Amino acid sequence: MVVENFTRQRGAPAPEQMREQLRTFTRCVGPTPAARALGIAKSSLAALLAGLNVTHGTLALVRENLPALQALCLPRQTGRE
Repeated sequence: MVVENFTRQRGAPAPEQMREQLRTFTRCVGPTPAARALGIAKSSLAALLAGLNVTHGTLALVRENLPALQALCLPRQTGRE
């Protein structure tokens, strides 16, 4: 029988620069569209914004999809839609 060590810390927090970008873009479009654009759950987005540990796969998805979230926000910032 394999016993997992549940006290071991898993994942890592998002870097501060990424959290600031996420905060800015999430304020712009809202949490649900932001989570959809990033391909993650709203609870994962909340954990990222709070600086809590998330899995490395979640961080990879965010890095990959951050330009898509930025593109959603840019037309709103420039006044064009």
